[in-house]
Formats: sequence, C-alpha cells, structure tokens
Amino acid sequence: MPKVSVIVPNYNHEKFLRGRLDCIINQTYTDFELIILDDMSTDNSLNIIKEYQLAHPNLIRVIPSTENSGSPFKQWDKGISLATSDLIWIAESDDLASTSFLEYCVPFFESNDNLGMVVAKSNAIDATGQQISEFHPMFKGYESELFNDKANGFNYFKGNDFIKDYLVYKCLIPNVSGTLFSKDAYVKSGGLNMDFRRNGDYDLYFRMLFNTDVGFLNKSLNSTRYHDAKLTASNNAQSFKELSTILKPVFNKLKLSASKRLEIMSFYFTVFKYDIYLNNTYTFNEKLAIFRNLSDLSGLLKFKFLKFILQRQKIDLAKKLRN
Repeated sequence: MPKVSVIVPNYNHEKFLRGRLDCIINQTYTDFELIILDDMSTDNSLNIIKEYQLAHPNLIRVIPSTENSGSPFKQWDKGISLATSDLIWIAESDDLASTSFLEYCVPFFESNDNLGMVVAKSNAIDATGQQISEFHPMFKGYESELFNDKANGFNYFKGNDFIKDYLVYKCLIPNVSGTLFSKDAYVKSGGLNMDFRRNGDYDLYFRMLFNTDVGFLNKSLNSTRYHDAKLTASNNAQSFKELSTILKPVFNKLKLSASKRLEIMSFYFTVFKYDIYLNNTYTFNEKLAIFRNLSDLSGLLKFKFLKFILQRQKIDLAKKLRN
C-alpha cells in the first residue's frame, strides 16, 4: 500500500492539466498512488488524462463522473474515499507544485504522532505560470508568524492553539493544494459537510484541528494559480451565511469574550464594508440580510455597524446636496 494518495479533481482545466500532472508524476518521493477525477469536463481534459494513464498504468487510476457533481468538495470527498493511503494530497488541477513537495512534507508525519496536516508555503501565479506574489494573498500579515526558520523551517502548532490564535481570524490554510493531511484525521473529523458550498474547507479545518496539530513549512512548494475561471468563494450572501454557521459553534466552544469576538469579526466587517455595503449591485435590504449573519457572531459589531451606516448616510446626503 502506498504512503500517499494524490487526488487530482478536474473540471475543464485542459490547458493546465499537463503541467499539473507532470509535477506530480516527477515527484522525488515516489511512494504514492495518483487518483484523477474528472467531473464531466466539456473540454479535452479526459483525453489528456487517458493519455497519461496509458503512459503510467501502474500509477494512475482515472475515475470519470457520469454527471457533473456541481461541487469541488464532493470530488475531494470522493477521492478520499477511494484513497488507499495514510496521507492525502488534494492537488487541484489548475495549480502547480515543486517536484519535491512530498519529499519535504511526508517525513514530518513520521516524527510527529499527533500531526494532522502540513501546510507548505504557497506563492501565487497567473494563468501563464508567472509568479505574481511570493505568498498566497491570504497569508498577508501572518507571513513571519507562520513561516520562519525555526526548527529547520517547520513551525509546529497545537491544533487548539492554532484555531484560537489564527484560524478564527481567517482561513489561513487557503489552498488545499499546498497541504498534506492525514486520512485518519479527516475521517475522525466527520469529513466535509456538503451543506457548505463555499466554505466547506474552512469548516473542515476547524473540526480536524480540534483533535490534531498542524505544521507550516517555510519552503515554497506550492503555486496557487489565479485565472479567469478560478473557482473561488466569492463574498456573497451564501458565503457570509456559511461563515456565521461555521464560526458560531467555534466561538462558543472557545468561550470567547465579547471583545475577542469583535476583534475577530473586524476582518470580516472590513470585507463586508467594501465588497458588500459599498457595492451598488446589492439592494439595501440585501445588505442588511447579509450583515445579520455577521452580527449574530458579535453583539458589539451591531453597534459598530450602526455607526458606519450613519456615517455613510451623512456622506451620501452631503454628495446629494453638492449636486
């Protein structure tokens, strides 16, 4: 039985597939199986996948869907259920990795019994593969805390401490392609909740790390690709509704004070202000409905929001009078 199961969920990424599969097949650590899932692609993806399977029949299993699942999380879960290995690498089909990704990440599980996940340093690339940022954008402000040269570049966090000090603020495990995790930890957490269409990964990481630990590796081993067709969790009503559902039990379990809740929600309130409230594509009632999901997490945030609305109304009134 191989040590690692590499799962590549794909949908219409024919122009990125060869690069993705090449960097997996050429890994310097070779004790792995490769499971490729195609979610009823309408481009030439499946032909490319079959070409690779023909060239590597003992390495690759191809599992094409008979209908589109409509969810990347369903594909992740399907791949994990098919995996025969102790460790899982979900390598999304539009991203890239160093050929030494597994070589660096696997040994940490052998020397840390309660380790549930290793997160490698990720950069950001464009559609052509050119680097646009040394760090994934979600790491901004946390780069030195998560990635440093202590202990040979491996920064180990107890799961509960990482949740309390970092994960509650935002999803600082932003790209699953940059992680290697324990299948046992996934199963014991209950796996992905398919009710979440946008933030299922964020919800999963909380449940996994309440029982296991996480390490951040200061080596740039993963590249998150940004392109027009990138499937991302956009800041819409569904996203904020899910966020409230995910964070509420976490806040209660951690017994967070009112001031701590407000501190955490400040990030999301800033996102709300600029992406929702000041976005004219939403009606005022829609903006209020979205905000209710955030205000459920912090009573103090309601007062902050009311102050913000009054300030905006004064600004808007002044503009009307000038015109």
